Amino acid sequence: MACGSALAVGPSLDKVVADALPNSGASISKITQGAYIAAAESPGEADVVFERILKQRTNWKSSEVYAILRAILLAVPALDPYMPPALEKVAKEYTQGNATARGTASNTPTTGTNNEAHLRGMAENIARLIVVQNIEGSVYNAIVRNVQHSMPSPAEQLAGGITEIAPSTPPTPETPPTPPPTSN
Repeated sequence: MACGSALAVGPSLDKVVADALPNSGASISKITQGAYIAAAESPGEADVVFERILKQRTNWKSSEVYAILRAILLAVPALDPYMPPALEKVAKEYTQGNATARGTASNTPTTGTNNEAHLRGMAENIARLIVVQNIEGSVYNAIVRNVQHSMPSPAEQLAGGITEIAPSTPPTPETPPTPPPTSN
């Protein structure tokens, strides 16, 4: 099921996964732009996009994880209302020692529809993936606050350890320069 789910994601995912490799030299801006495009291409697979990007490195900074999450939420705005409760639920499970919060994301069946159960499942998978990345509790709490309030104050960003916030508007794809006109 997970293999079929990963294959259903659009072609932009392979590009951003390659950019997310540690030795790719890609900036976090390029990675978040790729995450946005891949999630927009396959909104029903946003958790798969997030998971495949995060799996490429073990040393993500908390600000980078948040920036990738923010890009995905911008691409799939239907997830917005489900993320704060999912983040809080998973954080609570994690502090209480629930094994599911410490494991990998569950393979929520993907139906291709954006029904409430599917969106809630994707949000919980995304929240669990953040826990699997071993983001410390204070930063996880800052992510919860930042998702709840679209534009956190600079004081909140610094207090939560988040130093690099993803843009509040979707990134624009790089366009090649227009060639000069040719004469006959």
